[in-house]
Amino acid sequence: MSGVRRTYRDGETILLQGAPATSVRVLVSGRVEVGCQDEDGAYCLVALRGTGDVVGELAAQNLGTRSATVTALEPCVAHTVPAATFHGVLARHGVDAQLRRYLAGKLQESVGAAVDTVHHPPRQRLARLIVRLVELADPGHPDPLRVPMSQTRLALALGLSRSSVARLVSAMRADGLLGKDRRLRVERPGELRDLARQSARLTPRM
Repeated sequence: MSGVRRTYRDGETILLQGAPATSVRVLVSGRVEVGCQDEDGAYCLVALRGTGDVVGELAAQNLGTRSATVTALEPCVAHTVPAATFHGVLARHGVDAQLRRYLAGKLQESVGAAVDTVHHPPRQRLARLIVRLVELADPGHPDPLRVPMSQTRLALALGLSRSSVARLVSAMRADGLLGKDRRLRVERPGELRDLARQSARLTPRM
């Protein structure tokens, strides 16, 4: 793997919105959150990414500025690859088409997250976010069902109040979907996934 390998702490910023986009990050392990702030400071969750994903490549295409901040949700390892090197490797190996498909899939996921925010009830939105976090856990993770986000962070990601998320978490614990320990952990992944899919059926086709 080309580039410089680095380990990031839980909560550490990997890429910063507004910074020059001169490189990309290739995630070797760990989960990250991609989000942005508008001019008024309001936060919006753009996507969640995990092992094998590339982050920062959209802005790096034109060497502009970062459109979002990428934050480690747990200890992460990533390779920093200069944009010119990254695109040179793609060109040499003839995988530009695969990159375009990958970027299209990421854009579709981001649009889906925006649809969730507008059209689906908070309970289903929270369930879908937790399910996605669990799905992104590394193979061999010591506790893949633990949620690597606090209730405060979940509230920020969903655009809800901390008290609203606390009530939703309390209800999910009462239903046995989440464990009752201080740190969030999924106890019934199948049932939680069913709850998440209820909102997925409501997503309009594009």
